[in-house]
Amino acid sequence: MKLQARMKSRSRRRGGRRTYDDAPIGLALVSSEGRFLQVNPRLCTLLGYTRKQLLGTTLEAVIDPLDQRLMESNSRRLLAGEIDEIQLEQHFLRADGRNFPGRFSASITTSLGNRSFACVLEADEPRGGGASRAQSNSGAAHAVLDEFFDGVVAIDRNGDIVSFNQAARSLFGYEPREVRGRAASLIIAGPCQDEFADYLAAGWERSGLEAASPAGPREMWGRRNDGSTFPIEIRATRMLLGGAPHLVAILRDISEQKAQTEALEYQTLHDALTRLPNRTLLNDRLRQAILTGSRQGRTAALLVMDVDGFKEVNDTCGHHTGDLLLQQIAQRLEGLLRSSDTVARLGGDEFAILPGVGIGSEDGARTAQKILRVLEQPFTIDDRVLRVSASIGIALFPAHGRDASSLMRRADEAMYVAKRARSGYAFYVPRQDSVRPERRVRRGELGHAIEHDELVLHFQPTIDLGIGRTIGVEALVRWQHPEQGLLPPMSFLPVAEEAGLIMPLTRWVLNRALRQARAWMKAGLDVDVAVNLSAGSLLDSGLPGMTGDLLKVWRFDPGRLKADLPESSILAAPAVETAARLGAMGIGLTIDDFGAGAASLQHLARLPVREVKIDGALAAQLARGDDSTIRPIVAQGHMMGLRMAAKRVEDQQTLDRVRGLGCDSAQGFHLCPPIVASDLAPWLRDSAWGLAERVPQRPLP
Repeated sequence: MKLQARMKSRSRRRGGRRTYDDAPIGLALVSSEGRFLQVNPRLCTLLGYTRKQLLGTTLEAVIDPLDQRLMESNSRRLLAGEIDEIQLEQHFLRADGRNFPGRFSASITTSLGNRSFACVLEADEPRGGGASRAQSNSGAAHAVLDEFFDGVVAIDRNGDIVSFNQAARSLFGYEPREVRGRAASLIIAGPCQDEFADYLAAGWERSGLEAASPAGPREMWGRRNDGSTFPIEIRATRMLLGGAPHLVAILRDISEQKAQTEALEYQTLHDALTRLPNRTLLNDRLRQAILTGSRQGRTAALLVMDVDGFKEVNDTCGHHTGDLLLQQIAQRLEGLLRSSDTVARLGGDEFAILPGVGIGSEDGARTAQKILRVLEQPFTIDDRVLRVSASIGIALFPAHGRDASSLMRRADEAMYVAKRARSGYAFYVPRQDSVRPERRVRRGELGHAIEHDELVLHFQPTIDLGIGRTIGVEALVRWQHPEQGLLPPMSFLPVAEEAGLIMPLTRWVLNRALRQARAWMKAGLDVDVAVNLSAGSLLDSGLPGMTGDLLKVWRFDPGRLKADLPESSILAAPAVETAARLGAMGIGLTIDDFGAGAASLQHLARLPVREVKIDGALAAQLARGDDSTIRPIVAQGHMMGLRMAAKRVEDQQTLDRVRGLGCDSAQGFHLCPPIVASDLAPWLRDSAWGLAERVPQRPLP
């Protein structure tokens, strides 16, 4: 109703020029779902409907059935960004059942919310041509441009501004008469003018309407009349105005969106308590240090530090004091090291230090000694004097590892050696592996378990919060150990990674999950199934081929299989390539445990991701009433067209809060714990969250 009222209030004659409501041709705004949002009187007359009857009606209802497929196909391509405009000869269907020939033209015009776009539809019975006809249509087209809520600027082949709608006037502070006939670069900030010229040139070079958009929307900086600059998004579309081709640039102020993105980026890359870089940013800088070291033939060092005595401070003085202590430790570490060094908080009382490239073993030892000395000084918090110490593990590139995960793991192992020996710091020593024979035994047992089916799958339902029904299940692997009982995945997945067993384990899980899903289908339960893929499996280029073979064996639709990807995997190029191949097969991609500190939502642009599962720790924060982290993640995810799922929903209060934040789906013990396959059918029958009749699918962003 707000949109209709706003459109109607602006549908008046302006200076004798024809406006939306009195245009001599049929005009409408149509949503991306194909429903009329606004129509003018002429269109109502042509189609034989009242305005009230048309509003909310689908476009399909007024297109002759013989022409619907062509129109729908082109509309989908338009909304997907494959083409910029549509020009079709169509037959329209009147309310009385008669049809008549006309034209259908549409182009993306403006955002009407986070998930929808509007199109302009133009239709009229064929009449004689001529200049007056073109002039009439031109006036109506310009009137439509004035109705848009985004800035719209029509540009001729010379690069000059032909029209400047009311929203553009508000955006840039110019009156239309001040800019007409002047170069469009007037409203673009100086550093972006060459890019703007290239963007317009690419728009003119397209041949025919079948060509794809040269670059899609582009971010640049606009320039206001007062000289101030601001970030804008531009989408240039070729349209006919007055019978002549023009580029119509749609411009949107994205200052608020960009500020939100930058704030979210900062939150994603920094620890909330200490403001230090978190594990995500450390991993990125560690990878950069390794690349630099490889190119220049130089060494690098990674130090992992654990605060000794921190648990006692928390237990005796409280968590508030513990938090203040961590903040003071962070300040001391930052003050001690150089600006080129990275100090990160990994979580809890664990920190990491990455000195600049070129640091060898002696430099690493000196750095550790400096840290230990500065932490020996007492801390004063709320009139209390506290003393702590630290244990530091050091791993060197390339001696101890040639990738970030190996260095991190080995520095961590060295830190535990230092803690046990109370030596302050220790370097990683390869023979440390030999003192853990139980690890080798576990590797052998796991290989035997995979070969002899000692693994089992449990399944946890996923609930769509919009319809209150089950839309799929997640397959969760367990190890039925003959002596130790049922083991959770975290007790054996690291062993699988180290022992080179991750691909056999992944194949076992995929095969059993697809076999079970096929069995459910035969029993009348048509349910999607999700499997978790580790970062190690995504680094294997054979994963897509293996998955495709299993899909064929079990005759399972790839669209019903979901792949949950660890958040850290979208930062590694080989893993991204493998995931993209899975997505190209039709498999739905989900980022799992997002917010744990491995990436930002902007990284998802490289993958056809459909859904993001928010880290369970954030749901725990939500249960305590803190939504400061999760709220912007959900908001930005929805802006990107992603489904947002909440994990670890353990009680009704958390369920109410994630629903209030707009999460699309949820998992957790409050809804249903992981259950064995044979229990799913009875649970679906008896639960309030029964199986959805039709699984909602969100289009790819």
